[in-house]
Amino acid sequence: MSNRSYLINSSFETSSPDERFRSEEEPGRVWGEVAEGSNRLPIPRFLCFRQSDLRPATWNGDMQRQLPCTTLEQAVRNFEQARPVYEAIAGDAGLARPYWDLVLALLRRLPLPYLSMDPVEWLILGDVEAGAARLVQALAGDLSAVPHIKAMSEYEEGARPYPLDVLYSVPSGKSDRARIWNASVLDGGFQPNLQYATWQLGPGAAEPTLPPPLPDSLFGEIYDINKLIKDWLSAAAPDAAGADLGLYLDQGQEHLRVTLYARGEADARQLVSDPTLKQRLGELAHNRLQPWCRKHGFGWQGFRCEVPDWARR
Repeated sequence: MSNRSYLINSSFETSSPDERFRSEEEPGRVWGEVAEGSNRLPIPRFLCFRQSDLRPATWNGDMQRQLPCTTLEQAVRNFEQARPVYEAIAGDAGLARPYWDLVLALLRRLPLPYLSMDPVEWLILGDVEAGAARLVQALAGDLSAVPHIKAMSEYEEGARPYPLDVLYSVPSGKSDRARIWNASVLDGGFQPNLQYATWQLGPGAAEPTLPPPLPDSLFGEIYDINKLIKDWLSAAAPDAAGADLGLYLDQGQEHLRVTLYARGEADARQLVSDPTLKQRLGELAHNRLQPWCRKHGFGWQGFRCEVPDWARR
């Protein structure tokens, strides 16, 4: 058992995994997994549904439970109305807002008219009865749902989530595992542009038309920076191996550091001595990276050029 949970976008209304799988034999029906949680139940799932959306569901023909399903239009309204719940869980409305905006944009662009939540794998790996009962409470849609959502998502009390930028743009470091976990469950677990969604098609059905990609700005203030730096590195040294943003602990505070990767010592010297690259990086640090660090309480450790073993030729 893989312990995954899913958000399902479909052309028909059902909360039952068994009915969903049978639909692949029914003409014109389409469904796909548009968001996934691995070993977790992301918080936005609970806010898309209400207790009135619970429907009878079966899994493998025998496990009978109530699982949620509603129209996509109603799911969007539910999520919009539950914003106070989302902010209460995050503990900071300003920190929650970028996560909120991204989830809402991703929900609105789903191509099919119905949305359902499939937490079956998660449920059956624990106490099914207790989990199903808690799910009902987590769908209250008001502040009474907060302790139940925190319990089901395993949200860690007292750990401030990292800002959205860290989740999407800072792949390295991040020594505070509680903060990264809380950030990961605040996120919806969506495939950002649905490019890897596998649509299950009944006879005669066609894959849905996907919407255009979302703007980079929805994924955080520094989402574009990694690509920007890589382009600058390529201009300075065509064989440069790329760049990496990371948060590293130094004297009790996390600091942002940008590591530039070269393929050899000669490439490293070329990067370090390139005047255009030096000017661009200096301006980037002054105008964007240092203000971002101050805003979120991180120190700034600057740029470092390395020649890692994996990059050598």
